[in-house]
Amino acid sequence: VSPEEIITGNGSNEIIDIAAKTFLMPEDSAVMARPSFVVYRSATLMAGARPVEIPLTHDARHDLMAMAEAVKENTRIVFIANPNNPTGTINRRDEFEAFIKKVPSHVVIVVDEAYHEYVTDREYPDTLQYLKKGYPLIILRTFSKIYGLAGLRIGYGIGPVELIAEMNRIREPFNVNTLAQLAALGALKDR
Repeated sequence: VSPEEIITGNGSNEIIDIAAKTFLMPEDSAVMARPSFVVYRSATLMAGARPVEIPLTHDARHDLMAMAEAVKENTRIVFIANPNNPTGTINRRDEFEAFIKKVPSHVVIVVDEAYHEYVTDREYPDTLQYLKKGYPLIILRTFSKIYGLAGLRIGYGIGPVELIAEMNRIREPFNVNTLAQLAALGALKDR
């Protein structure tokens, strides 16, 4: 990906907040699973929008088809944690692909992949491929989990240039400290 397709944050948590502030207005809604990462709901509420929470399936996974059906004209964001936090379950490629094709193009799909490095299932979706196909995705990653840098607070999002540019208008200019940046660079070199 190009540098223009990346936004950094004080953890991926901050990028969730930035996405909510960028794309949600008080009359809007955001769709998310329940239970899932609590910040999706709080960021939506702080933006003055309405969270639409869809219960997990019987096997504790996101019900992606029900989430797609919950999308309305005023829906601006769908939050997906894959793997889900707190259940650790994943949604596989076939269901993700069916979901993404069903969601209208005016909706930004925020795919939180904070734990993606731990997934060994071969059917786990490669979301970067969908981004390259032009879907309005913001893919969230973090150095907190796999690199053990949680206390240093550095995460990043990958998305279309135009969406990242909008988010950068909201982002604080010095939101990632120097020590976190240096630790992230070191982590990237450590194979």
